[in-house]
Amino acid sequence: MAKTVGLKFETAPNDTPSVCRLEDMTVPQLKQLAAEYKIDLGKAVKKDEIIQAILTVLSNLEV
Repeated sequence: MAKTVGLKFETAPNDTPSVCRLEDMTVPQLKQLAAEYKIDLGKAVKKDEIIQAILTVLSNLEV
């Protein structure tokens, strides 16, 4: 059975969430993030490919 890696984000002292850069995340964390937001990574395997897939989806979202 595979072990699930949980994402934990620390908050700033004033309870404002800190910014998390995709480049600072590990591949398992990026995959978990993509799964949580139902982002299809396609054939992306390498860290740079996963980041690009996530950014592509985010750039296509309407605000």
